[in-house]
Amino acid sequence: MAALSTLGIIHTAISLVALATGAIALVRDREISWKNMVGKTYVIATILTCVTGFGIFHHGCTAGIRPG
Repeated sequence: MAALSTLGIIHTAISLVALATGAIALVRDREISWKNMVGKTYVIATILTCVTGFGIFHHGCTAGIRPG
């Protein structure tokens, strides 16, 4: 089994922040709103997760798919 790349580790960490802040926002406020810090953190972390995902896909590190 291959180890995660540095980008993969960063991507995973950011996505866990997005999951946690999204859950906190939904439980606490019943919505994700740009009006508070938890909502802003969720949106920014989600965007960064998408951006870092492009780098992972570009390098061919998709789980379960082997080229050739």
